Amino acid sequence: MDPLTRTDPPHEDHPEPAASPVSSATDDRGTTGTTATDTGDGFQLLHPVAATLWRIGSVATALIVGGGATGIAFAVAGVEVVPLCLAAVTVVWTVFGWWFPQQRYRHWSYRIGDAALELRRGVWFRTSAAVPFHRIQQIDVEQGPIQRRSGVVTLRLRTAAAMSEGTVPHLASDEADGVRARLLEAARVSRLIDDGH
Repeated sequence: MDPLTRTDPPHEDHPEPAASPVSSATDDRGTTGTTATDTGDGFQLLHPVAATLWRIGSVATALIVGGGATGIAFAVAGVEVVPLCLAAVTVVWTVFGWWFPQQRYRHWSYRIGDAALELRRGVWFRTSAAVPFHRIQQIDVEQGPIQRRSGVVTLRLRTAAAMSEGTVPHLASDEADGVRARLLEAARVSRLIDDGH
């Protein structure tokens, strides 16, 4: 059975994380991070820096693409309708790119369930996915340069189905080690049970 994915109707927003369940941890690079916060239903939010990293990418894309197109239009056509429209679109795109990542963060969560890793995400269209433990073959730890400076990593699950995988982005490095170990152990036990041991 391949990992299951379904689109759910909109549900209630996660409540704002309370300050008390959040703890700080210092890794071997001296980076202080915040561990995941329970949403109240057993699901864990990502590291809070996820919103910042997504925001950097969104705003940078808006300024580079939109600003570049606007600059070229002004250089070619001068102060005309098209360049002004492009400038307005760039401003709106930038504002949206600043606002949306925080909403994305609030609606991205995961839970290690009884038989699968469960993922929830989506702001307007909510998606729930499950990666069964017995299908997990390996778990890769990925970390780009900006993630490294922020003390977070991405876990990428490789499953028995060639095109199927699950991804948990922007987890605190020390927390990701624990999550990876738990998932690998759950996968091992699940396969032993399936084999009749």
